[in-house]
Order: sequence, then structure tokens, then C-alpha cells
Amino acid sequence: MVRRIAETLKAGDRVVIASHVNPEADAIGSSMALGMALEALGKEIYVYNASGTPRNLKSFPGAGGISTQLPSWKPDILLVVDCGDFDRIGREAVEALSNTPIIINVDHHSTNDGFGHLKWVEPQSSSTGEMAVHLIEELGVKFTPEMATWILAAIVADTGSFQFSNAGPDTFCTAGKMVGLGARPEEVARGLFGNLPEGNLKLLAMVLATLEIDRKLKVALTRVTLDMFRDTGAGSDAVEGFVEYARALEGVEVAALFRENESGGYKVSLRSKGAADVAAVAHAFGGGGHEQAAGYTMEGNFDHVKQKLLEALKDAAGGA
Repeated sequence: MVRRIAETLKAGDRVVIASHVNPEADAIGSSMALGMALEALGKEIYVYNASGTPRNLKSFPGAGGISTQLPSWKPDILLVVDCGDFDRIGREAVEALSNTPIIINVDHHSTNDGFGHLKWVEPQSSSTGEMAVHLIEELGVKFTPEMATWILAAIVADTGSFQFSNAGPDTFCTAGKMVGLGARPEEVARGLFGNLPEGNLKLLAMVLATLEIDRKLKVALTRVTLDMFRDTGAGSDAVEGFVEYARALEGVEVAALFRENESGGYKVSLRSKGAADVAAVAHAFGGGGHEQAAGYTMEGNFDHVKQKLLEALKDAAGGA
């Protein structure tokens, strides 16, 4: 399938690359690396994300080329990366791009629903960025330091800095290869985790103060509200990684971060230490992800959303 996708991309002239709303480094990193590779082949490329570039990625090479506006021209190919379902690229993009002659789905989520004309889904891969390496090699494009930097950022982000079980031998080999091709680990780490604005730390303090622990279910819960964002001036992407603090607690197997949205519901981010499959829980609520990192959105007040999650986790644990 990798070869077929590469041949299809080579045959096209205009390619739009899209990734999921509220992106992180894997979505943006794989998009940018593939975009740079296709540009090297002389293709007209448009990298789109409905939510734009997260603040911590804006210092990365070429990040300014990611657009929140759809292109004025019609693409031959729509390359969708790191999306478990087509709707994840955003409503406006779905309406504008669903009739693209060829839609390619490249993803590593086990909950991927198989959309698109060409599908390459590898749940065993650490990240879509790691998959992108194979596709770029199949395209016959020589890696630049900029491309390698984006791939390394994608891998570091989606493996939790190599802390998750999805970081296998091939992942470390690929990361090392990217360093050999010009990616600088210290710069990637600084971009992903350094240079935080003051508001982000103030927001973190507020979120940690909401900590609740269910010792029986071994679940830790934290919450961020719209008022917290307003009071600290932090952006919506500031909470990236906050759920990991609760996950790190001794005796906790599952961590959840509830982020209030403007519609009155909550986006729920889940993390597991491995014993619980949070992707299955998220999928039951219309979301998706990986066994150790997943998420979904639910309407309703906090108490309702929290209770539904706790019931699902209790069922997943066999009624313990």
C-alpha cells in the first residue's frame, strides 16, 4: 500500500494535506514533512489545519506555511494524516474537500474507520510521523534537516518522550536516523516543552488543584474550565500534556482531563499506564485514539460527563 500511495502522489499535481483539529506534533509534524517531500517533487502543496499551528510548534521550520484557510483551488489529491475518521479535519474542510477525486488516509489509530480511496493504517506504529518516513523514502525524496526535525518532533510527542509502550525498536531506530539526518534533539525538546508563557504555568496550577482520585478504580481526574483560560490568558493548546501529571501518580492506572468547551460540554483526554484500554472507552463515546492515549467529546455538565466516564471505566474493569 505504501508504494501505491507513493505512485498516486507522484501522479498528482495539486495536493492538500490535512490533519485533525486541535493538532499536536504528530499531526503537524507528519503533515509538514510530507508537504516538504512533495514540494521537492515539484507538486503544488497546501498544508491545512482548521485549528492552526499550536504555539509550541511555531518555532519549527516552515510552521508559518500551515494555513487555517482552505485553498482557493481544487486539489487532485487530499492526503489526510493522523485522523481516525474523516470528520476530524473539521466541518468546513469536510464540506469543501469530500468530493476530491482521490482521498488518501494515512494514520496509526486503532480506531480508524477506514475512510478514503486509499487507506494505510498501522496501529502498531508509534506515530503517523514514523509512517511518513517510509512514505517519503518510497517517494525517493532525500531527507532535509527540516523534514527530519518535524519527524523527530512527531515521534517524541506521540510516544510521550519514549515513555509509552508504542515506542518499539523501530521507533528508536527511526528517531536515531532523524538525528543523523540533521534533527537536533535539544532544539526539538526546547520547542515542544520549553519557552512556556507564564499563563500556562498558572493554568497548570489551577488544573492540579482540581485533582480527584478514585482509589477503587485507580483513576485520577482533573478539570479545566473556560474561566481558567480567561483568568490566566492561556490558549487552548496550553493543556497539551497536563493529563500526564495525573497519570504519573502512584497507584493510578487511568488519568482523565476534562476540558470545558464553548458548547457547554467537555473534551475528555484519557491516558493509561497499560492495564486499561482507554481507546475502547473513548470509542464507546464516539472518540478514538490508542490503548494508552485517547479522547472524546461529550455534551452535558461536568458531573454528568464525569459519571459517564466512571461508569464506563467500571464496566471495563469488569465491575470492580
